[in-house]
Amino acid sequence: MLDEPASAAAAAPLRIMTFNIKFDDVADPRAAWAGRRAAVAGVIRDSGAAVVALQEVLAGQRDDLAADLPGYTVLGVGRDDGARAGEAVPLLVRSDLTVLDAGTFWLSATPEVPSRYTAGALPRICTWAHVRPHDAPASGRGLRVWNVHLDHLDETLRGRQLAVVHHRAKTAARAPGQAQVLLGDFNAGPGSPTLTDTRRAGWQEAHATSRTRPAGPAGTFHDWTPDSAWADADARIDHVFVRDGITVHAHETLRPAAEVVPSDHFPVVVDLTVAA
Repeated sequence: MLDEPASAAAAAPLRIMTFNIKFDDVADPRAAWAGRRAAVAGVIRDSGAAVVALQEVLAGQRDDLAADLPGYTVLGVGRDDGARAGEAVPLLVRSDLTVLDAGTFWLSATPEVPSRYTAGALPRICTWAHVRPHDAPASGRGLRVWNVHLDHLDETLRGRQLAVVHHRAKTAARAPGQAQVLLGDFNAGPGSPTLTDTRRAGWQEAHATSRTRPAGPAGTFHDWTPDSAWADADARIDHVFVRDGITVHAHETLRPAAEVVPSDHFPVVVDLTVAA
């Protein structure tokens, strides 16, 4: 368990969310965006999260959420062309945080341009942001957030994709004044090599290091049948990892109380503080 910094008691926890909202699939009535848009926006709004990491977001969905959630800045691009084509993994940053820097790179051998590993069926990307509360001193520590959606088929490929993120995170860790969060849809369960390799790369899993017992369903992917994931820990494929002076106070998998099922995943929220 992480040691709590002396300043943590005086700092208000920051809530971070990861949520695979499912792409707008007009061929599937459950996944058609028109019927889910309000529910997804409501989940995000009601969560109180300061930073929200989303996955499977098409350009139209991104536009709608920007309109529905004016208190957030939406960061990110489509994976097919680095603009609007294809799914994005955007970050939503609440207006009381300053975005110091942000970007998107590809989880491939050529991260700066739209690309994929040859073994991958689809391009995969990471959208990141370096943020800091408006009222924090300029010399205060910021938070660097990395949002990913890894390959859904190949464990080895997931490891190669994460290695690109780990390299950049290692470089960022050498810069003063940055704590880091890595989160998203890993498409890998708790006992997978993907998660083991992430821990070996210096990350601590929020689910394991939370100072309070994790709450909510055991699984996060429910395939439109929310009851199915309640006790299925193997279905916990959406994860949050931390490093560099972060204390995790709470971890919860949310089961939204809505007439419309917002997505085929449950969102996950983590409350954390950053050491001064």
